[in-house]
Amino acid sequence: ADFAEFLAQVPEASGLAYLPDVARLEWARQESYLAADMPTLSQAELHTALRDPESPALRFTLHPSIRLVNSILPIWDIWMFSQKAAPEHLDFSSGRQTVMVWRDSNQLAMQLLVSGRRQFITALLTQAPLAAAYEQAMAAEANFDLTACLYELLGAGLVTGFFISR
Repeated sequence: ADFAEFLAQVPEASGLAYLPDVARLEWARQESYLAADMPTLSQAELHTALRDPESPALRFTLHPSIRLVNSILPIWDIWMFSQKAAPEHLDFSSGRQTVMVWRDSNQLAMQLLVSGRRQFITALLTQAPLAAAYEQAMAAEANFDLTACLYELLGAGLVTGFFISR
């Protein structure tokens, strides 16, 4: 768990600024794989929740295997580059990236999160109300599609429950 911090302080690795973030991503993959199983919310349950007059106060619980890895470097690009048999040129200029890792059945899945989706999922992970999570997503991306994002999370089995908190 502390390996990334160790790598950040090892003088011999100082020229490899991306190495601690790659270690964080690999640790997130390990944690995701070993996370508890949890039953997921059905589409019917989601529709019921969204029809509730209190739905702006609705809060979702997400699957315990979800991990977000934020990096000031293009961590997704770096990881994908390392997986290629015959890698092409790696461009570090794309800058900051956030990767979401989760377990899909018995396999790991990863996705690059950008703007609104990153803000929305981050807010949901802190159990922010749906309305607040949506506002944060819209502030980051004016054309954020709430419906598409919710159904993608639901389709991937990443929404495990909901509750109303006043």
